[in-house]
Amino acid sequence: MSGGFFNLFKQSKQEEGAKSTFDLTEESSEVVIPQETIDKAKDVLKNLLSDAGFDGDVVAKTNDNTIKLDIINTQDAGRLIGKEGRTLKALQTLVRAIFFKQFPDASYQVFVDLEKYRYNRIENVKKKAQKEAKELSKSQPSKRLEPMPAVERRAIHLLFENHKTVETYSEGEGAKRCVVLALKD
Repeated sequence: MSGGFFNLFKQSKQEEGAKSTFDLTEESSEVVIPQETIDKAKDVLKNLLSDAGFDGDVVAKTNDNTIKLDIINTQDAGRLIGKEGRTLKALQTLVRAIFFKQFPDASYQVFVDLEKYRYNRIENVKKKAQKEAKELSKSQPSKRLEPMPAVERRAIHLLFENHKTVETYSEGEGAKRCVVLALKD
């Protein structure tokens, strides 16, 4: 790759507006992503893992315009996930940077997970939000959830998007940003 190491971190337009998709179990044929492109994304992740001394296999699935890469069969799950998923998120950032450097005009998203860790985490956050929403009442018309990453906040907002009695909004800044569940008027 030419351009040096630091050119990998220039954010492309695709990354700036990236939407995350979590369900690695469903495939869609709405957007056809060429197999060569999917294989290249897989190779980027495999090479990063190998170069960093991690084991594991990579499987790829697509859904809409997203290439979902899942690391499986690894003995390094804890180290690859990191505290609160930070290492996994950093790995996804690297994969995206390298992928979009090679495919600057690609309109696809690339999502990296590890044995469905991120998917399961989102599902747990959604279940917790549903439980908290059931506890809302006239005496407690709103509930502030714990601070969480943007991708988890978005999942909660989408969960309650068409809810009849509960609405959501985010408040706070940076690492302290959280979702507030509130009864609709």
